[in-house]
Formats: sequence, structure tokens, C-alpha cells
Amino acid sequence: MNDKYEVPESRIEELEAKIAKLNRKAAKLGCDPITITISEETKQVERTRAIIDCDDTAFRTEIVTAREVTVEGEAPKLNGWNVIASIDYVGGEPIFHKLSDEELPLRFRTQGAICEHCASNRFRKYVYALKSGADEWKQVGSTCLKDFTGHSNPHGIASYLQWLRDIIVFMEDTESYGQGDVRELLTRFLTAACAVVRIDGGYVS
Repeated sequence: MNDKYEVPESRIEELEAKIAKLNRKAAKLGCDPITITISEETKQVERTRAIIDCDDTAFRTEIVTAREVTVEGEAPKLNGWNVIASIDYVGGEPIFHKLSDEELPLRFRTQGAICEHCASNRFRKYVYALKSGADEWKQVGSTCLKDFTGHSNPHGIASYLQWLRDIIVFMEDTESYGQGDVRELLTRFLTAACAVVRIDGGYVS
């Protein structure tokens, strides 16, 4: 997958750091590396953001210095595994929440909340039963689960940083930022987020 993004110049270093972190994980899992190509040229792009003042919403268009970034690659993960069940430990006893009708091997009921992927010995409240296409079973902890289901999507990271400045600047402009009732801040934040989605005509999770 090869996509292009217009990332504000102030966010390029953050993007490089996040992709480098993903590539370290990709190397550990034996996955193909993610590559990013950053244009030497800068461009001026328009960004429209919401400004909330009491019950009124206003919009302001600004010119942002950005670079074109090409991202190639996918989220690193071990292919061929499916989550069959989550296992909660309550009072030391396993409680199974199955996602399919597959019958779990007996050892999942007796071996305790261990992680067979990292083999680290520590207390866990939750573990997951996974099965591969080759009928291999594995129990993993929540920290290791992303190795099998996929780590952060590099294209999602680039898209997020492409538009992140709109939300950050809005929050910095909000007089009550860092003060008052957190629920009030969340309401104002979501109002701004909805406004950005409405203006740009799209949404990326």
C-alpha cells in the first residue's frame, strides 16, 4: 500500500519517530519494513479549524507549511492467527468469553495466566486464546496481542498527524483548557472534532 499525505512540517519529526518504532517491531516479528519518503519541497496548504466561543461556533482558515510524505507498508503482525477467546481471571479462576464455537485445549483451563509468546512471568488479569491456520494454539497476554492482530497502521499515523494540528490549536485557543470541569472540555473538543469532519468531508479512526 502506497499513499501520500500532506503533513505539517512541525509534525515530521514525530512521524519519523513513530515509523522508526514500528520498524523495530517489524524487524522483531520478521515483517517487511515500512518506508517513508519526505519531499524536500514545502507547500502551503489550507487548514480550516473550528473556534468555539460559548454557544457560537466560528471557523478560521489558516495557511500551514507542510511536506508531502509517501508511506509504503503495512502494520507489522504475525499473519495467520485468529483470536478464539478472551480469558479473564477472577479469584485465580479462568472465565472464558469465546468468539467462536472452537473447543479450546484443556491446558487453557489449567496453565494459569501465562503468556506463551514473551514467556514473562507476571500477574495478568486477562489473556487470549489464539489459533493459527496450521491448527497451532497459543495463549498470549494483552501486551503481546498486537503482535498477532496488528500494531499501529502507518497510514493511520500519517493521516492523523496530517490533521492533528486542527484539534491541537483549537484546544490551545480554548480559554478553559486545563481548567474547570473535564466533561465540559470533552464536549467542546468533540464539537470541534465534528466541525473538522464536516468541513473536510471525511473521518479516519
